[in-house]
Amino acid sequence: MPEVALPQKNSMELLKDALAAQHPFHQMMGEVFEEIGGKAALKEWAEEHPGQFFGYIFKATPTIAPTTAVVGDVNIVINNHLIPTALDRVTLDEQGRVVND
Repeated sequence: MPEVALPQKNSMELLKDALAAQHPFHQMMGEVFEEIGGKAALKEWAEEHPGQFFGYIFKATPTIAPTTAVVGDVNIVINNHLIPTALDRVTLDEQGRVVND
């Protein structure tokens, strides 16, 4: 079977795809970022406002440890606003079995 050469995406195309996969809002913000000058505009602003820039970096950096040994795409969503369910009131014994209350 002959090999077919697939078109290679550049880093900006990959970023756009990743943003679109996360949420339409992220895709829209990425597009606006590019339209107002992209990395060059951000760099110029960061040089003029280094304190604010580093503050934003620290706020945007996740506070959880990175996961290792994972192959493929991983999408983790944490929702702290879920109501408690029956599973939240389960008691386990020493072997990890459910104890009926």
